[in-house]
Amino acid sequence: STGALTLVRTVPPLGAGKPQAVLCEASGKFLYAADGVAGVEAFTVNSTSGDLTAVASSSIPAGKTPVALATDRNGKFLYVANLDDNNVSAFAILTDGTLSQINGSPFVAGTNPTALGLDGSGKFFYVANFGGTVGLSLFTLDTAVQGKLLSNGTANAGTNPAGLAFR
Repeated sequence: STGALTLVRTVPPLGAGKPQAVLCEASGKFLYAADGVAGVEAFTVNSTSGDLTAVASSSIPAGKTPVALATDRNGKFLYVANLDDNNVSAFAILTDGTLSQINGSPFVAGTNPTALGLDGSGKFFYVANFGGTVGLSLFTLDTAVQGKLLSNGTANAGTNPAGLAFR
């Protein structure tokens, strides 16, 4: 009622990584952390206490230097920006919180992808690229293969865009 936060506990990383981004999917049952090295850590969220329990004993392989996460509107797919691989990994979120890589993933982005976003319609996916000449990588969501990204070109977004926001 006061808005004060209470520490439940500190959850150490599963591996050698240092989490760069965390995201709770739409249902609130699962939380994911980009480990900043090569993977994503998956946790179940206790609906009473908010405590986290690791879904697996190690991170799920993504790409080199995962730094940003996004989900679709329904929380069925997780997307990971891999900074040093210049791509985006895509995973289906299974009922137990584990991840299954989408056919065709990873998807090529621009140089140093640092932020991800899905527009309000759920049809268009954007990647902010912090390096090179391509500011934004544009994608549409494939209607034939759920979760798959289809390249839809690029757009100039100024020098080194570092974030995206949608309402």
